[in-house]
Amino acid sequence: MTSIVVDTAIDAHLHLWDPGTLDYPWLDGLSIAAAHTLRDVPARLGPAQVSGAVFVQAECVAEQRQEEIRWVQAQTPSAGGVEILGIVAAADLLAPDRDEVLALVSSSDRVVGIRQNIQGQPDGFARSLHTGIAEAASHGLTFDICCESQQLHEVIDLIERTAASGARLVLDHLGKPRVGDSDSLPAWRDAINAIAAAPDTACKLSGLFTEMVSGAGSEHATFAPYLDHAVDAFGIDRVLYGSDWPVCTLEGSAAQWAEIVAATIGDDAPSQRAVFHDNAARLYGLAGFDASNPGDNYRSVLRTGGDDLLAGSDPSNPGANP
Repeated sequence: MTSIVVDTAIDAHLHLWDPGTLDYPWLDGLSIAAAHTLRDVPARLGPAQVSGAVFVQAECVAEQRQEEIRWVQAQTPSAGGVEILGIVAAADLLAPDRDEVLALVSSSDRVVGIRQNIQGQPDGFARSLHTGIAEAASHGLTFDICCESQQLHEVIDLIERTAASGARLVLDHLGKPRVGDSDSLPAWRDAINAIAAAPDTACKLSGLFTEMVSGAGSEHATFAPYLDHAVDAFGIDRVLYGSDWPVCTLEGSAAQWAEIVAATIGDDAPSQRAVFHDNAARLYGLAGFDASNPGDNYRSVLRTGGDDLLAGSDPSNPGANP
């Protein structure tokens, strides 16, 4: 199997949490429910140093969403560890105070996008987000789409409704196909083709370990029909590696997933550099990115003004912070 041939990577999709600080009801009973902080993040994928990552909101309770941003910004890496280059924050795009929330969230230069989960929501929910996504785009924020495969038809409609806004939409986890279920594969492929036809969309090669149906193996061949099709549909410049750590550890590891993605891309170094590094920097607008010299960009990428939400904060009383 093809191995990773690049020496630096950006993880475009990981989570951090500390249930002793914030509340995450969905973690109850899971083996990953303990604290997972920045110092725990694997810093290497075989030969590649993970120079930075995009934190994606971890679904704490709604009233703690601003605190989650502050908590992530306060995380410090260990020596030689992974830095958070961007934050995809949680926000309610249907709330009456949406505009004020988006203005506050976007005041942090570290926040690069918004995610409001579509999975688990009733029919019609995805379509209702188009105005909020357009507003987020006006603040320079991407929107991460987290949905289940049976909701992809609504996502296609959502993309059509947001097209005029120029919003950048990133599909998480390939739209969560039922990996190993051959009956559902054709419909998923058709939906991916429709989503990829919109030029402002991209797709994360992430999250499939936990989408396997019972009996599916975790080797590359199991995931190849999905990864290969996503790369073919979106093209090499609109797909990006994400570990989905620590959720991926329920069925594997970040390093195992990276090897599977590398086997999909092949051993062409420019293609691997695009998928494992450059696409995430470009699509999320990570500050300091220089396409001509990506290896030198990320030690000082804590974005000028990026701790705005921390200014004046009191860690002992987060509810009183700005």
